[in-house]
Amino acid sequence: MPKKYIKLWAREYTLHRMEQVVRAINAPLARRLMGFTVPSVLAVGFPRSQAAFYANPLEWQRFICFLEGVFNSPRKFSWFLDHYTETKHRYLQTSKKINPISWRQLSKEQLVNKLDNYFAAHDAFMLIGQMWPHHIAEISEKKIKQFVEKHTNSTKEQAYLLGVIFSPSKMSQIRLEQKHMLEVALAPSKKRSAMLDNHVERFQWIPSINIFDPPPWTKKYFEKELKKLVSQKTAAIELRNMRRQISNARSRYRKARMIFHGRERQMVDQAHEMSFIKDDRDDTRRLGYFLVRPLYQEIKRRLDILIEDLMLYTCEEVKTALLNNSTLATKELRARSKLYTIQANHGQVTVNTGTRADRLKAQVSLEEQKNMNSFTGLIASSGRVIGTVKIVQKVEDLSKVKTNDIIVSVTTHPDYLSVMRRASAFVTDEGGLTSHAAIVARELDKPCIVGTKIATKTFKDGDQIEVNADKGIVRKI
Repeated sequence: MPKKYIKLWAREYTLHRMEQVVRAINAPLARRLMGFTVPSVLAVGFPRSQAAFYANPLEWQRFICFLEGVFNSPRKFSWFLDHYTETKHRYLQTSKKINPISWRQLSKEQLVNKLDNYFAAHDAFMLIGQMWPHHIAEISEKKIKQFVEKHTNSTKEQAYLLGVIFSPSKMSQIRLEQKHMLEVALAPSKKRSAMLDNHVERFQWIPSINIFDPPPWTKKYFEKELKKLVSQKTAAIELRNMRRQISNARSRYRKARMIFHGRERQMVDQAHEMSFIKDDRDDTRRLGYFLVRPLYQEIKRRLDILIEDLMLYTCEEVKTALLNNSTLATKELRARSKLYTIQANHGQVTVNTGTRADRLKAQVSLEEQKNMNSFTGLIASSGRVIGTVKIVQKVEDLSKVKTNDIIVSVTTHPDYLSVMRRASAFVTDEGGLTSHAAIVARELDKPCIVGTKIATKTFKDGDQIEVNADKGIVRKI
């Protein structure tokens, strides 16, 4: 008898965001574009906004087969790119229109109408801009790996080609921010103030993993970063190295793609494009969240509730609370903060707590603590180091990472970049060759093993481990 649910991923997501994931894959738009929905999904939320996403294996396989068809067909892949671009544009335009509104002048009905517009744009981007690219990128990795293995038997050459193909030629907004900050540091002192104001305007949104937390970067933050760059007097070297790195990445890719021919080369180009889209979708989401902060601040003000409580509401509950001038009971909010489950039933999303949530949680194959000294994963960037483990589950954990520590995480985010520079290696539970950890590791030339599934459950802070990213093995010493 097949499992009812399989675990797909875990993240530091609020209930409000997890409900949007469940809703997006069961929305009318999903049925219109794919011809079906994925109704048997389950989100399980734990304290401190830790959450996991599960699905029925047969239904999920149908979803993956649909996306395999998208990647394998030039016509369908072009169709996907068109939808991605259009959905991204609509999401950002909707968010930008929301940002400057004088919220206090709106009636509650007008406010809910604005919310409806935002939710519709967000749901579409959640499906087409978030979920589809993530899995299409994973599909592309498997396909291109087969092509590479067919062209060379050398493990070293295979790793090199995969690294080149899955390293974006275009710069993400995170990288553009670093580049522009270096340019500000190198500018004449009389021009720096105006350039820094422009920098704040362009890039303050980057930390916005969620709508409220972490907060946007401030001018004070950027002034501090600029002061460090100016005092270290390394900006010119760093900028030159960055430009050379981008130029070399493009040159290496142009040469690597010529190894392949016909449809293989076309699919290599598609996979290379997906390596950028995975970054681009994250940039888009963060900018959108930053732009709608004023809307959510007004909701918080009208309902007179805490931010953390607002993030325990579903989208429909937010609208109902605004229209009826009512809020969820404190008892229900406290229950949700401890354990909740979210299901989709005929297009309707339901949240469960208490006994019902406990029963649903028991149905999923929650992984047990592993007791082993070594395991394997996917080599994302080669090398071998020994170091001290630092488990990073959220932004607040970054401060404990010291020089040459090894970051062990479920996944990594752009906010981790400054700390990743001082770490000696990265090991993640999730991800593939196009994951953030993999791409950054190749840029920094540091050992990285991804997709281990169990790293964060096997190790703890302070453990001494060896990361052998030449063989794909992680072991405790």
